[in-house]
Amino acid sequence: MKKILLILYTLIFAHSSILPNSITGYVRDATSREPLIGVNIYVANAPIGTITNNDGSFELNDITSFPINLEISHVGYKTINVQIIEPTLNTMIFLSKEPILFDELIVTASRFEQYQSNTPIISEIINSNDIDNSGSTDIAQLLKLKSGIFVEESIGGQSVLKILGMDSKYIQVLLDGNTINGRFNNRVSLDQIHLNNVDRIEIVKGPSSSLYGSEAMAGVVNIITKKHAAKSISVFGRHDSNFNEDSNNKLQSSDGYFGFDIRQNFKKSNYKINVNRSSLNKDMLNSQNSMNRTGKISYNFGWKYPISSIHSLEVDFTAYSQNDDRKSKLNQTGTQIERNDISLIYKNLNFEHLIRMSKYDRKYSQKRPWNNFIDSRDRTKEDLIEYELEFNRKFSSSTLSSGIEIVYANYTSNRIKLGEQLINNISFFSQLDAKHSSKISSSSGIRFDRYSEYEAVISPRIASMYKFNNHLKLRLSWGLGFRAPSFIERYIDWDHDQYGYMVMGNPDLKPETSNGSTVSLQYDHSKNFTLSGIYYLTSFKNLIDSYSVSTGVLSYTNFSKANYEGFEINGKFNLSKNLSTSIGLNWLNNRDIYENLLPNTIPFSVNSTIQLLSLKNLFSFFSNIKIITPYTPQVYDLEKGVFIKGVEKIDTYVLINLTGSLSLKSKIKFSAGIDNLADYTNEKYGPFLGRKIYFKISSKIN
Repeated sequence: MKKILLILYTLIFAHSSILPNSITGYVRDATSREPLIGVNIYVANAPIGTITNNDGSFELNDITSFPINLEISHVGYKTINVQIIEPTLNTMIFLSKEPILFDELIVTASRFEQYQSNTPIISEIINSNDIDNSGSTDIAQLLKLKSGIFVEESIGGQSVLKILGMDSKYIQVLLDGNTINGRFNNRVSLDQIHLNNVDRIEIVKGPSSSLYGSEAMAGVVNIITKKHAAKSISVFGRHDSNFNEDSNNKLQSSDGYFGFDIRQNFKKSNYKINVNRSSLNKDMLNSQNSMNRTGKISYNFGWKYPISSIHSLEVDFTAYSQNDDRKSKLNQTGTQIERNDISLIYKNLNFEHLIRMSKYDRKYSQKRPWNNFIDSRDRTKEDLIEYELEFNRKFSSSTLSSGIEIVYANYTSNRIKLGEQLINNISFFSQLDAKHSSKISSSSGIRFDRYSEYEAVISPRIASMYKFNNHLKLRLSWGLGFRAPSFIERYIDWDHDQYGYMVMGNPDLKPETSNGSTVSLQYDHSKNFTLSGIYYLTSFKNLIDSYSVSTGVLSYTNFSKANYEGFEINGKFNLSKNLSTSIGLNWLNNRDIYENLLPNTIPFSVNSTIQLLSLKNLFSFFSNIKIITPYTPQVYDLEKGVFIKGVEKIDTYVLINLTGSLSLKSKIKFSAGIDNLADYTNEKYGPFLGRKIYFKISSKIN
């Protein structure tokens, strides 16, 4: 009898020691009964919340009183509210699937996660299915297919991104919400980011410096990598070959790709390892520049440890290496690029602390092809240390996002004065997203950037959305943007002996500024189709451009003004459960202060896609057609080292890409595709390579 009483006492004591302020439980799929990972669980009207672990479990502590209401939400499932009357253990919660065909979660618009349909900020999402179906290997290839987004190639071997008709140096390109260190000609090299580790791409259109600071004059592209998930191992291999008239319809210029991805759990910790390697062999890239061999390899290692239900610690390390060997009639060049980033992230329910260190090293050598004499050796190094504190708090009908960023940058190059320059800046930002009624919501934000080298910049943004009914909504936004002068523009001191001129920087340059407005009207017809129209007008001031100081001497100054205007229509249609299509129409009217049409302004373009999925997703087919009307290009001048207006117009051309895949037992997937089916090429302005055929095999083990 004493033993029984002792056992009962022990159980009661243990029960009381766990339950007074705690709730534990599991969240599962209502149909399959499988655990759901990453489900959001919040206590209504209280700063308490968590997400489910890899086995679908959750735990909430420090609850002061009962009963409470839990709000439980997950992408693709119906949001439910559950009332908990008293502390409980192992509560079982089931969520039912809810088809979301035209609505997805987005972070970039407001720095916190929300459904795209609920944000007043005009945005676009390229999800994982879009990436898989595209047949692209890097970001540049993928974005080239999208309506209203253009990626121009230059004979300097670089891809130049344009959104709303504006150059990529006015677009803030982020990787997991962080700036990318190391730029060539003030632009991020999009072909250096492999898609095998990318989960989705979020695009915000219009001035966004109120949240993201310098370069977000035209918008933001946020490349979001795959996060920690359930255990899995995946591997892929791909082979590309050109197949066009220049090769007498024989396969040539073979490219190879290989990569693997490992996601594992050990006790509470989650680990991920992602490796991608590519070997590119090109013959006669164009008449002025031939890239013979390029090797690229990238590594990503991540570790996440949940300290408690609301506290977590993450470490993320990324390394990238590239080697280029190029030949032309004038010279032979070699380029080696190394980039290393390491981040330490601490998160709790409302705060996120980030410490990041980034190193970028670019070596460039040049020699005459007829002897071993080295004409030049150039080396550029960028070291960056960043601290960021971000605060997010959800209230009953609004969410506040605020933060501080501190950046210390050291730039070293033999092309700048004194060989080294230091710049540091501190930034404060805040944005309030509010739902005023069932029809009206708004977003208002402001950012203050103070640089050590020049005057402070203040960037506001205001946006609103009005829902006429459940289908029709109007979005309006206005904002100011800016771009800080780059190291090169301010401090370059480069004597180009080969071509007989020199370039001098201007330390007195002021930030470029933009003033932009956008209007969007969107109609959603339940599950069948969505149709939207966007009009935008952005005015630029203090644009930085090069000018001739004297004979053979170039420099930079603030003097240009320009207006960027455009209109685009986008539609997505579900013709059946297995067949969908989309169409995009884009009109641009970008002019300088003298009302002259700016280079690379494509007056009109059309984009259309068709996607077919078989039952149980065993087979899929995807096609993309993009029509470009005549325009005057902008090209990189190798001799002057700047972008200039092209001499000849580019005629109308069509790009057609086809992709098909076959899955076997959900473990092995075979893919094949043809890029540039019409075999269009332009040896001066690109695309430089014609029709391409590829084969890919991938496997995933859960």
